[in-house]
Amino acid sequence: MISTLILTTLLGSQPTLTVKVEGDGFMRFAKGPMMIYTRHAKLSPSPDGLATADGSVLVPRIVVPTGTSALTVSLDGTINAQLSTGSKPLGRMVLALFPQKT
Repeated sequence: MISTLILTTLLGSQPTLTVKVEGDGFMRFAKGPMMIYTRHAKLSPSPDGLATADGSVLVPRIVVPTGTSALTVSLDGTINAQLSTGSKPLGRMVLALFPQKT
């Protein structure tokens, strides 16, 4: 479950979205041929989709349309863009789960 989010939009810049996963699951990112997993990330639009500052792209890929003034994420992981025409769903984050070692 996505339980914490912070939305930051600075005048004259692209919106960023800080997401923290609490509980089971990890966000998935692609960086070159590697997959990276984390529970906390600051996401910004890039030509390849939402990405971290080091260029790791969120998987599945979610592209932010030009003209987006803000980004939000719901508790079920749906990411929405605020456009001049209203809110538009862009996609849904899918969390990776790993079996617990016993």
